[in-house]
Order: sequence, then C-alpha cells, then structure tokens
Amino acid sequence: MEKAKVFISCGQSNSKEKEYGIKAREWFSKKGFNAYFAEEIHTPEALTENIFNALKESEYFVLINFARTKQSIFTRKNFDIGSLFVQQELAIASFLKIQMIGFHVGNIKLEGVEKYILVQSTKINSTDDMIRELVEKVTEAKGWFPNSKNQLFLNFGNHHHNFPIIDNTGNQVVDQNDKLLLRDWYHIIVDNGSYFKHAINCSAYIESIKNLKTGETIFGDNYYKVELMWAAAKDIRVNIPIRSKRDLDAFFYDHQSKMIVFNQSTIA
Repeated sequence: MEKAKVFISCGQSNSKEKEYGIKAREWFSKKGFNAYFAEEIHTPEALTENIFNALKESEYFVLINFARTKQSIFTRKNFDIGSLFVQQELAIASFLKIQMIGFHVGNIKLEGVEKYILVQSTKINSTDDMIRELVEKVTEAKGWFPNSKNQLFLNFGNHHHNFPIIDNTGNQVVDQNDKLLLRDWYHIIVDNGSYFKHAINCSAYIESIKNLKTGETIFGDNYYKVELMWAAAKDIRVNIPIRSKRDLDAFFYDHQSKMIVFNQSTIA
C-alpha cells in the first residue's frame, strides 16, 4: 500500500536553504512517509505538472520559510519577508485543507496569505533545530500516520462459490428438476486508506475488458458505462468510513448458462 505523501515546501535561493529541504525529506523518508521535496520549477508547465499535482496528492504539508530582505518604497527601510514560492504553495495547501506544520528562519514579516492563515510556524536557526522539532511534532498522537493515504485501494480476492440464486421474495431459485441454481460471485475489495476522511458517494463502472490471450478489447471506451452494484447493499453508491472496506460485485459466473455476468444497476 502506498505511503502518505509529505509535501516539503522550502526556500531555495542558495545551497544552505536547500539543505533544510533535503534534510527534511531524508527524515520523513526514514519515518516511512513518501517525502516530496518541491525542487525549483522554471516553467509554467512544470509548475502545473509537478507542484500542483504533488500538492493535490499530498496528505501533509511542511513549510520551511526563509527571510528575504526587501526595502519599503515609502520609508526606504529594509524589512524581511518570506519566500514568494513558499507563500503560494502555502495558499494552495490551505485551500486543499492539508494538515501542516511550519518553520521559519530569520525574523519574517508576515505578508499575503500568511497574515490570514493560521500556521504555527516555529522559529529555527539550524537543520538540527528543525529535526528536533520534527521529532516532537510529527507523531501519531498529533495526527501524523505514514499509512494514512487519501486513496481507495482495490484488491481482487474475495470469492463465494456455489452460492444459491435468491429471487425477489427471498426464496432460493430451482430449475424444473428442483435443483438449486448456483452462481460463483467474485468481488473487488475497496479499501479506504485514509485515517481521517470518509469516502463519500462511491461508485464504480467497467472501463474496459480485454482478452489477455488474444489482446482483443471486448469492452472499450466508446461503450455506455453502467455502474456496478455494491455487495449486500443493492445500490450503486455507498460510503466507506475511515480505515474501512466494502466489497464491490465485480462479476458472477452463472452455472446454468455458463456465462460471466456483471451485476449492474437496472434503476433508471
């Protein structure tokens, strides 16, 4: 199972600043997280493909900000603000409601989103200070879990063989010789990997079916998509609570017709 992604947003105006991000990435990786250090991006395309996508896929956000000396156009006095890129990434992470912690080096005057977003930013003076703070703050008691992933995981392996067919009245169906009609049911286990978020209004459909022996596509993208039913729910949509699983009716094998059938919704 994939590990929780930690997005590390760090100033990188020089090698000393970049060292903080590298040290943080190494520390989180050793703790079992999938640590993403946001390296410098030089094109709008790379910004969209790397930074934005990485933020959307992250469960945690770590801010490491550094003072940037600016001069007021009104008073001509110097003052320190934070990195523009770090502030932008902070704004996106806040919009996505990603759990976060923050650090800053130097006396930074809060500007932009930092004025309005509550980040308990801790002042540090070295990478050793940062590591000590991470040891104290990044714990399961404070909501940091390497195995918590905002993702549904699919596993194929829950089968029920020789299962009697039940009609609408709840009775078992028999053939003309009073022999039970049987099916083999094959399910997909859908696992909610998050420790904090419920998966709401989940539905599933067949995207494509391919004959692995011949390579022939039996069911493709241009076909109508019909939602599959959830096992025991008799519905096409269910909620999956945190750290819970539900079975999806993948298909069943009908003993009488010797056909593979998909349990699809017939509700208009």
